[in-house]
Amino acid sequence: MQFLIKDEAFLTIGAAARQLGVAVQILRLYENSGLILPARTHSGRRLYSMKDMERLCCIRDLITKERLNINGIRKMLSLIPCWEYRGGYR
Repeated sequence: MQFLIKDEAFLTIGAAARQLGVAVQILRLYENSGLILPARTHSGRRLYSMKDMERLCCIRDLITKERLNINGIRKMLSLIPCWEYRGGYR
């Protein structure tokens, strides 16, 4: 199911999982591991933006193609804000 909020499209967890070709539990695992933080409705329903979907595609590629595990991805992603703050690695 897709929602429009302030002209931005959001997918429910089921629709996001289908689009990515994974089980809903995989998306919950990524959230519990701190790799993704979807928006929530007032009732607690998870909503994934298109930016979230891009991030999830990247995470899936890192796992399936690069063979990184969740801890490796979490460590790699934790470095990115530091690089952005410093204006790139020198």
